[in-house]
Order: sequence, then C-alpha cells, then structure tokens
Amino acid sequence: MAEAKNAIPIAKSDLKDFAERATRFLQVTKWRPKPGLMPKEKQPQITDALVGVPQLKETVLITAPQEEQVSILESARRVAGDTVFLSDTLNHILLTLRTGIQIGAHLSKLYERASNFDGLKDLNAQGKMTDLQRTEFRSKSQTASSIALFALAYYIVWDLESKAGDVEKVNVDFSDVPEFALRGSLDAVQCALFYYGAYLESGSIRTEQEFIKLTLVYFKRVLEELKLRKDSFAYLEPFTSCTYQLEESEFNVQGFETEISGGRVSVEFKRTSIEEMVGNRDAKHHASRLTNSLLTYSPKDKRNPMFDLGGFTTVILGHGKPGTGKSMMISVTATQLNDRCKEYNYPFLFWQMPDTMVSSFQGKSAEHMYNWISALRDTSKIIYAPIDDAENNLEERTRQNASEGTRQIVGVFLRNSESAVAVWRGNAVLALYTNIPDQIDKAVLSRVQTRFSIDGAKTIHDFLDQDYLWWKRYLEINPGFVNLRDPDDYAYLTEQKLVKRLDEIKEYGAEIAEATISDIVKSVEKRYPRTSHMFFATLFAEVMRAHPQFSSRDLRNIQSAVSMRIMDFDYPEHWEDHPEDFFFQPYDRKMAMLKELMIANMHGLSFADIRYQETVRYLDEMIKITEKGKRRRIEERAEQIEIEVAAQERARQNVTLH
Repeated sequence: MAEAKNAIPIAKSDLKDFAERATRFLQVTKWRPKPGLMPKEKQPQITDALVGVPQLKETVLITAPQEEQVSILESARRVAGDTVFLSDTLNHILLTLRTGIQIGAHLSKLYERASNFDGLKDLNAQGKMTDLQRTEFRSKSQTASSIALFALAYYIVWDLESKAGDVEKVNVDFSDVPEFALRGSLDAVQCALFYYGAYLESGSIRTEQEFIKLTLVYFKRVLEELKLRKDSFAYLEPFTSCTYQLEESEFNVQGFETEISGGRVSVEFKRTSIEEMVGNRDAKHHASRLTNSLLTYSPKDKRNPMFDLGGFTTVILGHGKPGTGKSMMISVTATQLNDRCKEYNYPFLFWQMPDTMVSSFQGKSAEHMYNWISALRDTSKIIYAPIDDAENNLEERTRQNASEGTRQIVGVFLRNSESAVAVWRGNAVLALYTNIPDQIDKAVLSRVQTRFSIDGAKTIHDFLDQDYLWWKRYLEINPGFVNLRDPDDYAYLTEQKLVKRLDEIKEYGAEIAEATISDIVKSVEKRYPRTSHMFFATLFAEVMRAHPQFSSRDLRNIQSAVSMRIMDFDYPEHWEDHPEDFFFQPYDRKMAMLKELMIANMHGLSFADIRYQETVRYLDEMIKITEKGKRRRIEERAEQIEIEVAAQERARQNVTLH
C-alpha cells in the first residue's frame, strides 16, 4: 500500500531538468496582474506585487498595466530575520515549493507527449494549424496548464499538511486567489506563485506559523478551484488513466481526484494489548473484527470486499458507565491496527479528534471540524478516527446551552458521514465513545450503524482477573509477597479470551429491558410469527407509532447489524501469518474467498433468528439511550429531595439538642 502498483514512477532524475526553473521562480516571479483591489494604506506602492490581493475591507480600485514581481525567497528571509540563513521550517517550505514546481512541470511535459500536444506546438510554430487543430491546441494547452498547477499545489499541501495541527489556530489574511491563467503551463505556475508571493509580501505574514498557514490555505484554494473546473477540461484521458508515484515516497497523483490529506501523521497513543482489558466481551470482539475488516481493503481498487458485503460499518458507537474501559478500548484498537499495518507495510493513520475543536471565532469550529474529518478521505491509508467523550463536541443542538461552535461541528459531521459528498471506501472508520449517549445529537446518533456496550468487569471471574492483572507485578518482584489463596476452580484470564461469534456472549440477546419495546414485540407476536416478513414490517410500524423518532435510517442500521452478524466469522489463522494468501490478493480474489467463508458460516445460522435478535437489540438500545437522560434527571432530582429531607431532619435534631 505504501506504493501504488503499476504506477509510472517519478524519479528524482526526472525532476532535475526543472530544478533551475523552480529555483528561479522562488527567487523572482514576474507577472502582469489584472486590475484589482488594494488596501488604501498600500496606495503609495501601487507598483508593488500587492495588486489584486484584497485583504482589508476598505479598498480602492486601481489599475496596474505594468509587469510586477515578487520574491518568495526574500519573504522567507524577512520572516527569518536573516539574509543568509533560514530556519529548518522555512527552508523545508521552500524545498517543498521547489519540488512541487518540478513535479508539476514534469507531469505537464508527460501529458504533452502522451496527448500529441508537442506535435500541435510544432504545427503552431510553423503556422500550419487548421481551425479544428487550433481548438484542440487551446484545449490541450489549458489541460496541460491545469495539470502543472494541480500537481504543484497538491504536493505542497500533501507535504505540509502534517504541520497543520501546529497552525490550526493561526489566523492569516486571505480572501481568494485573484486570478487563474490556464493558457500555458509556465503562465499557470507564474500566475499562481505571483499572487502567493504577493500575499507573503503584504506585511501580514510575520512568523513561521503564519507562513505555513498562508501556504496551506492558498494552495488548498488552488486545488479546490481546479477540482471545480476539471469537468471543463478536454483531452484528459492521457493524464487521468495513469497513476504517478514519486520515488521513495507515498506521494502519488491519480488524476484530479487525488485527496489532499496524505501528509497527515498519526496522533501519538498509549499502547495497550487486548489482554489487558477485562470484561467488555462485546467490545473486544468488535475491535478484533474491525482490525481484520479494515485490513481487507484493496488500495489499488480503492474498495474493500468486507465493507461491500456488509461485514463492518463506518460509524460505530461504544457506550457505558464512566471508568469501564472506553479510552482503553481506543488504545487497544489503535495498537492492534498499528501493529498489523506495520507488519504488512500498510500506512496507518490514528486520527483521534482533538479537544480544541470548538472555537469562539465565527466559522472556525466548522473549519476545524472539516480539516479533521477530511483526513478520512485519504484512500492511501488505513484510518481509525475515534471521538472520545463524543457528547462534548457532538452535543444535542436543541439543548439550551449548546454553543454555535458545537452546532457547526455537528453540521460538518452530518454532511461528511452520510450525504451526497460522503464517499466511504472501506479503509476508514469513525468511532464514537461516550458515557452519556443521550446527550449526543439525535441526528448524529442516527448515523451510528453499530453500537456496543463497554461495561467493564461484570462477573466474579472478571473481578478476579482485574485484580490479578494488578497484583501479579508484585509476584515478579517477590513471589511470596502476595499471600492470598488462589481460586480452586478457575485459571486466571480464562474468561477473557476472545469469543468466536457474538452469540457466544451470554449478555448478547438477553431479554428486552425496555418495557415499551417488550410490550410491542409481544403484541405483534400474537398476530404474526417471528419467521414472517409481516412480523418485522408490523413491528417497525408499531415502534414508530409509539416512538416517532424511529425512522427509515434506523431500519437501515438494523439491516447493517444483520449483515454484520452474517459476516461474523473468523479468518483462517494462516491468513494473518501469511498475508500474501489473502490480504495482499486483488479485490476480486478477496471477494471470492470471503463469499466462500460466508456460505460456510451460514450453515449454522438462522436468518430469522439473527434478524429478530438484532432488531430487538437495536430497538432496546435506541429507547434505552433516549430514556437515559430522563431517568438520570429523575435520579438527580430524587437525590436532591433525599438530601433536603436528610438536611431538614438534621436541622430538627440540632434544634432539639439546643
């Protein structure tokens, strides 16, 4: 996965031909800008490169017919405060810009050869083109320009994105890219670099962090504009039909659909093995299944047969009481995925939502959320994106004290988890964890397709094992120090082994806890047997009548849960030890192998039983979460009344004593 198979390599030797041009652009970029807007206080320097860079609200219209120039290198020296030496950060930015210019020029040149644009250039120089050829010439010139500019901008953003976390809160003056010149590759690059340099020279960029932020937002905007225009480009096939891979790098270009999140790096996490977690059989089972399912992803095809067969879902929820292992569950899952990805040479991104998403600045919360969640579009990595204490950032929007920042975050989450622009390919998962799921926005909860409880230790053996994991360290120091007798009929950690299937968990498929759901089920059972389709259709209609929040999305979530149960089987052990037998196989081969396992697994299952179990389990959880808030408030109120009564009684006793 680290390198795209069958890709055309971009060798370092290929880029040398464009090194001098790239360096020259960084030293001086000249351009004849269109008339634009300019801050009043900059009027004396009309001939400067600030033409066309509107940064303040109070502006005047000016014209600038003459050629202007900027120096990106001089801007870096100004920020560094040194005319000779630059900091590592500024030097890295300039090297990234230089490499981006080289890659853009190289890919544009490859396109010109493959599309016969070179031949049209020769005819144009000789003045021998027909009208039809002139039209083709203009179209291919625009496409070659857009390729040069896209590759340039994409590499810059890809390389610098890993630093975005450091500059997320940095504000820079940026309105838009004033002009795009797509009439030739050189013009396209010169125009883009000129206005970028003009922003740098505006005087508002004073620190390294501002330099990075301006570079990112400027070239992201370039990418956005080119993606919007891509449908208007003609003769694209020689470019879009190929994948280009930069030598000794994960960077690759696949047409204009390349995602811009490749440079992000994993957040550091605490390593935790699954053997350290006690109880939580349901959650541990899901973590184990999720690891294998994500690793089934085929990067070449950008598809995952396990995902396509319904073997796992993209938005999951783990919930339970405080202190029962939710944060540990995140560490366990991240550790498993990290180790397996490292073993198979797969890029892995652990992308936990930061605590600083909500901002007091207008619109910044939405920007922070978009920057975070857009990482999940990176098709080159296996991505695990947990949201711990999810109720903090995904709080119910109708609550009286919900902030505008929270509303923005929820809005971005909804649009990017299930909408026309939410494209999931089976290489990423959003995992929500919470103690109080009833405080999470209802629309967010409806996106959750898989729910599992994290209740910690529950049985006598669980508590024995949790104690054992604590005191066994003393045995290693002094074997005689722990002077308590071991249990007669239990070997430590025996009950903590992973189950093969969900129906082996005693708590799974337990009796319905919610009275309203239980009553509805019993009522429908009197009319239709569980083995009939009418039973389920009637059940859903009755549930909706009693609980209007139930919707078609809930039905789809139930269907997803049933599909996951059907796909709830172990992979053969030798697949993990010999990944070439399965994980490294092409998508179609993996799909065929999984279907064989699926058919074999079906023989011991009853579709009617699975559907019933998953239906009542989902409905039970849905009502439990909905009612949990009300019950908590009742308990809090009851406790207050109890305290008041006790306080009054204590006061009477004090009066009597005195």
